[in-house]
Amino acid sequence: MAYKQHFIEWFSGKQLPSYWTKDTVTGSGTGAMVDEVDGGFKLTVTASTYQHVNYHFNNKRQYDNNGSVLIATIKDYKVGSSGGTMIGFVGNTGVSPSNSAYIQSDLGATSWIVYSHDGSTQTGITLSKSLDTNWFNLKVECGSSDVKISTNAVLDTTKTTNLPSAKIMPNFSSQTGGGSAGAEAVGIRYMECYNT
Repeated sequence: MAYKQHFIEWFSGKQLPSYWTKDTVTGSGTGAMVDEVDGGFKLTVTASTYQHVNYHFNNKRQYDNNGSVLIATIKDYKVGSSGGTMIGFVGNTGVSPSNSAYIQSDLGATSWIVYSHDGSTQTGITLSKSLDTNWFNLKVECGSSDVKISTNAVLDTTKTTNLPSAKIMPNFSSQTGGGSAGAEAVGIRYMECYNT
């Protein structure tokens, strides 16, 4: 449901609504609703090197880079593999999306990382939220002077460098790296976005 720019998605039913666009950057992957209570939606990329698939708003950037919030309930199905999952706001899609603020699980990392990109440079900060395969709540708050990341309703990190500098849209993706790649998957069962 969407009222003006206040968007809520429960990730239930038979399929995603048509405003979500699947974007295959490289390789291939599949997305489907999970057949279990509160299963949400699961995006799985193929067990091969350099696969990267996104779901986003088809470049409809309705959210203000200087004042917007994304709230989601997510999980990483395969921690520690060659690849990762990401969720947050982006200006475009790709391996390092410009004008973005998102969290990602990275190869070799033990905790989630928040990345932001100002249109020319991307930097990251490690969160205290450890990588595991449990559902958790995420909040990404984009402001004019910082990006705040909260996990499970607790402020985790405030990032003040390389903030997005243009309008943004919600995005979630999964990807494999160049190592011994197995299938990688991200789960999502709730998302809310709004301008502040």
